[in-house]
Amino acid sequence: MKQRKEKKRRAAEYTSMLAAGMDLPPDAMMGNAHIEILGNTELNVDGHRGVLAYGDTCVKLSLSDRILVIEGERLLLRNLTPDGATVTGSLRSITYET
Repeated sequence: MKQRKEKKRRAAEYTSMLAAGMDLPPDAMMGNAHIEILGNTELNVDGHRGVLAYGDTCVKLSLSDRILVIEGERLLLRNLTPDGATVTGSLRSITYET
């Protein structure tokens, strides 16, 4: 058990050093989503795994280990790609579900 934790720690350190050398955020190398919020009108997500729900008051995106829930009014899903999405509208709350 202790060996497994040590291996994971070393792998995370190696990934972090590799990302720094490539001038990338460590999360991008580890498969984690990158989320940017611009005021209360736009949210960008890189690294999502799919759209689970979409409506004008709620958008749910699958991330690697949880669900991102965006609530608001007049929500629009823009620039949807296999791993990126932009949600615009009047953002009211952003939460995670497990």
